[in-house]
Amino acid sequence: PDVVLFYLDDNAPYPARLWNDPGLTPNLARFANHGLQFRNAIAVTPQCGPARAALLTGQYGHNNGVTRNNVGPYDQRGTLSPKLRSNGYKTVFVGKYHNLLREHYPGRTRMRALADDWNQLDVIWQNQGRFYEWWQYRKARNAYYGSADTDHSSYQAARKAVEHIKQTKQGKRLFMVVSLYDGHEPLKPMRRFEGDPRCQSLKGWSGPAYDEADVSDKPSWVRQHKRLGAPSYDLTERCESLLTSDWVVGQVRKALKQTNRIGNTLQILTADNGYSLGDHRLDGKLTPYTTSVPLYMRWPKVLQGRRKVVLEPVANIDLAPTICRLAGCQMPKADGVSIWPLIKG
Repeated sequence: PDVVLFYLDDNAPYPARLWNDPGLTPNLARFANHGLQFRNAIAVTPQCGPARAALLTGQYGHNNGVTRNNVGPYDQRGTLSPKLRSNGYKTVFVGKYHNLLREHYPGRTRMRALADDWNQLDVIWQNQGRFYEWWQYRKARNAYYGSADTDHSSYQAARKAVEHIKQTKQGKRLFMVVSLYDGHEPLKPMRRFEGDPRCQSLKGWSGPAYDEADVSDKPSWVRQHKRLGAPSYDLTERCESLLTSDWVVGQVRKALKQTNRIGNTLQILTADNGYSLGDHRLDGKLTPYTTSVPLYMRWPKVLQGRRKVVLEPVANIDLAPTICRLAGCQMPKADGVSIWPLIKG
């Protein structure tokens, strides 16, 4: 199959109402309501940099070198993209790639060491997290984006993804990662979604562990946190960010349909790590409570739009071996395993 992986940032697998409502996020809701859901999916290290390295290598951080938000020690040997390319795939990565790229790969000569793994690499190189006023690394030449509406990093990720889909010749297999910064602080959606009325009326999150009253059974570092005091976690800005992500998924899906690829495309929706929305008095990540991530798959030719829930535990290090298995290759150095048997049922 073709494989398109939508990679969200800092998204817990709850509250699912942020993406399972067709009236709110119609493109994300297709995954939730007509796809394969892995209910016990985790990111082995709940932080941006280690999660991205784990995704591409299928390895734990202590094996691929990335245990913090630092791409410097990244060992890219044996990563997924070169193996897919050797099996005839065109490989593309757009959006947020690795943390501290500009610091550790300050020039195009240095960046070429990473870029050579990919047929196309159009990624945030400098000013990651600003959404506007940032530099994009491209194989041909770098590009600067300012403060116009269409300069938003997610808009440009969608534009480049659609461009590469349409430029891929019929019969050429495609592997693409669409990695979005939406969901990460500071939350800044595309301007068209700022103040969207659909998000203004969204009820806040107050799950069973929210602002937990009794944390005496928790580690000392949790017990040191004071109670939040608010009756619920405000989801307004997170909702607006997911409207941005939903728009991007819709643009890519439309391009797959226009190029007659969507039937035999395995679409994967997941996140780099989870996020604590006030659970156990915590707000953020980098805790054992934030390893859980959403993981959904759609593959019309094989799964045929049937909703199914898989309860077996899987991890982000399993994705690279799985994709490689579907493409006819192997990743012998991966710590993860192929979950193709779970996809088949």
